Amino acid sequence: MDKQQSTQDVLGAVAAFPAMKPGHRLVPARIGRKGRMQIVYVECPAWCTEDHVANFQYDVEDITHYGDIDGVAVPTMLNPDEAHFTWSTRVASDPAAAEPSLRAAHVLVDDGSPIEARLTPEMADDLANELIAFAAQIRAAARTARLANHVGDSDPSMDEALRRVRGGAA
Repeated sequence: MDKQQSTQDVLGAVAAFPAMKPGHRLVPARIGRKGRMQIVYVECPAWCTEDHVANFQYDVEDITHYGDIDGVAVPTMLNPDEAHFTWSTRVASDPAAAEPSLRAAHVLVDDGSPIEARLTPEMADDLANELIAFAAQIRAAARTARLANHVGDSDPSMDEALRRVRGGAA
């Protein structure tokens, strides 16, 4: 290379690395079948908490992004050590999906059955508003049950004291 040539002239055109989308980062992902695995780097949304190396896929198109799981368990007084049923939710995106709504970030709501509900952000907001109203109804039902269970004085020692006062024995 003489002094007049640039490095680019000697090596040829250098392809620029594509810019990352805002809110994304480059992460390793393990792809392939046992004995023929390789590490590739994929663009991953900042909200994704999936370990794409530990949770390998056969093909890069199968990589799905998942956020943290939040959930609620509904107990039963008949078996307080176990949840009667559960709901969980998390953000998801399947970048290679044929359906554009699945490629976009969306909210999964899961009850443990084989099929989860997939909600747009607007649908998730609507569901959250309904659940807030439902929570108020649960609280009202609890209040009604609590009041129904407290007919009369609740403390036996107070019951005895009231009997004495009412009977003039105090």
